[in-house]
Amino acid sequence: HAWRVQAAQASGGTSSAPIRDHVLALLRAHQPSGSVMDFGAGTGDLVGQLLREGRHARVAAVDLVPRPGWLPAHVRWWQ
Repeated sequence: HAWRVQAAQASGGTSSAPIRDHVLALLRAHQPSGSVMDFGAGTGDLVGQLLREGRHARVAAVDLVPRPGWLPAHVRWWQ
């Protein structure tokens, strides 16, 4: 578990843009509805994009790093 925390901190809580963009393309193509959870949410970049698109009733996130301060209160975050 400690090595995962170190890796998350070393990455700054970010994934590559191609990974994020691929996930967004899949979501747009398949149009899922309801709730969505981002595992490994990091800085919340994907969560923010999901909120802006407004297609999901609820958006939640999980990560080893602390919750980003800009995240709206209605987004559940588990650390």
